[in-house]
Amino acid sequence: MAFSLIKLNQLDERKWENLVLTSKFSSFYHTSIWSEVWEKSFPDCEALFFVLEGGDYFAGLPLIRFKKKGLFSFFSMPFGTYGGIIGECSDDQKNQIFNEVVKFVTEKSFLRLQIVDFFGQNEDLERLNFKKLSTFAHTIYFDSPKSEIGFQKRGYEQSLKKELTLKEIGSLDEAKACYKLYLTTAKKHQLKQIKYPFKFYENLFTLLRNSDQMKWWVVLKESRIIAYQINFSFKDTLYYWDGASSPDSLTDRPNDALMGHSIQWAKERKLKFYNLGGSPEKAAGLIRFKEDWGGERKDYFIYEKTSGMGKLVNLARRIL
Repeated sequence: MAFSLIKLNQLDERKWENLVLTSKFSSFYHTSIWSEVWEKSFPDCEALFFVLEGGDYFAGLPLIRFKKKGLFSFFSMPFGTYGGIIGECSDDQKNQIFNEVVKFVTEKSFLRLQIVDFFGQNEDLERLNFKKLSTFAHTIYFDSPKSEIGFQKRGYEQSLKKELTLKEIGSLDEAKACYKLYLTTAKKHQLKQIKYPFKFYENLFTLLRNSDQMKWWVVLKESRIIAYQINFSFKDTLYYWDGASSPDSLTDRPNDALMGHSIQWAKERKLKFYNLGGSPEKAAGLIRFKEDWGGERKDYFIYEKTSGMGKLVNLARRIL
């Protein structure tokens, strides 16, 4: 079985998507279209696929490479809960992929390499001098009675009494309105850096608007968008990716309306899980919101390898 490093424009999409669909540990974030969104949105971003193949693709690890001031950082997969190797492979083959990845990045002027391990299958990375970082997400299990508790929330009941319209996004102008809410929320939380440019939202809309894999819902009040939520649907899971609401419309409870709609939509399609994504440790309000809707904490790990230059950059950031 041969090892290959393949760029997005060289990828056999049929083989890759078949691997993604049949792998036990795959997610929406492993799809080639997610990599395409990144490449189209950031000029210094490149998708790389480390693949074991023998006619078909048997296993693979996708990475997104960022370049800034001549230095590289690698992530699998930004910025979602899932990442890592997919496909059926032995421990030796898995280690072969990891060794090839480490060899590749260390030959570059790299700052850091991160590999997400949501299912606890990559502990061998510690032997390759990766630092093991603990983090968590929240998941709603639709077979659990907890998946119903959010519908009895006072906030959800209030949202049903408001004159709100909930619909799927239909135009680029509506995507722009959502992005303005994103910027307003980022300002409210005093974020030092905007993670996503509008180009990212535009590419999401353009590439996925006609796909069953994205559900981008908006809440309108008197024809004005006051909240939105972007979800990805893949196999048996709905993934919450991003959302925001107008600060002056919170009494209308649009976030509860969106959450209730998403859960009902997923249950109607007999999905098993709703991954609500990660939360900052100190984001007590966000964590409480997820748990009020039946989200159960799921601890997982991110493995990170940082170069000497990367450590200096991190130190400088803390000092400055």
